[in-house]
Amino acid sequence: MKNKLTTSILAIILVLVTVFGISACSKSDKKTDTNTENSVEMTIDEYKIKVKTSEENLLANYETIKRMANFEYNTMNAYDRISSTPYSNFDNLLAEAYDYCETDSQTLQTEYEKVCNEYKEITLIKIDNEEATQIKELYNSMFDAYMQLYNLATNPTGTTDSFANEAKEYMDTVDYNKGGLKVWLE
Repeated sequence: MKNKLTTSILAIILVLVTVFGISACSKSDKKTDTNTENSVEMTIDEYKIKVKTSEENLLANYETIKRMANFEYNTMNAYDRISSTPYSNFDNLLAEAYDYCETDSQTLQTEYEKVCNEYKEITLIKIDNEEATQIKELYNSMFDAYMQLYNLATNPTGTTDSFANEAKEYMDTVDYNKGGLKVWLE
């Protein structure tokens, strides 16, 4: 009974944190191309440079977040192998993950906010071009997966399997879009 209550509470907390993260840096913050007041026009070459720079910053921060998620999964998995109860010491796990990645929550948050701001700037760029449309779709998908992985790694909850499945999905999406962007940005 206690484990079910704890799991339910953790699930609710994860939902709230995810909603908060999405609202803090969500697509609803984007200005559409029809909003000419805040949109910026540029050439396709300028756009590619802007996206490439932002992608590099996203991927640098992504590597740290990916290492955190992998560390958290490995810790949860090792615990599950020696215990009959699911892992539940998430506060300690997060502290250990920051130490393992040689970072802290403030540094990671600052880098995350930088990526979010760059993403917002890119969404304000007005460019009507098939190539730009493809780049924008790939970058949006990459950013969404990055944001979800950040939320998962900085707020680890759930079962080991659910954590692993979500993390893998987000990592696969970032890596897939990274490959697609490489083709379009060169």
